[in-house]
Amino acid sequence: MDPRVAKLDFKRTGRLWIAARVGMTLPELFSLGLTTKHICRYLPEDRLVFDPVLSDAEVIDAYKGWRRERRRLTAIAGHERRRSTKGPRTCMCCRKVFESEGNHNRLCRYCKDRAGLTYDPW
Repeated sequence: MDPRVAKLDFKRTGRLWIAARVGMTLPELFSLGLTTKHICRYLPEDRLVFDPVLSDAEVIDAYKGWRRERRRLTAIAGHERRRSTKGPRTCMCCRKVFESEGNHNRLCRYCKDRAGLTYDPW
């Protein structure tokens, strides 16, 4: 069971804390932009309480795991975006803009056909 916020007993000022609500999990708080520094500040004074109760070390471990997963998902998304780049692209040979079919397609049709006619490996 993920620890959830059981009590928020302080004036929530600032853009990061405004959206924080009772019942939120740590990853939801992290996605608001809150870091371990923000969260651990209120833990010792019992102004921010989780159910089950968390220590500073547990909050820090959860944040590290959340950051690691976020970086992994961002890298995957970036890789997919780079892999499937379709649309207008500048030809590497003649510098004219053409409609690319993906990352593998760097030459316009004219230059590709012209290169095929002149290529002789022997």
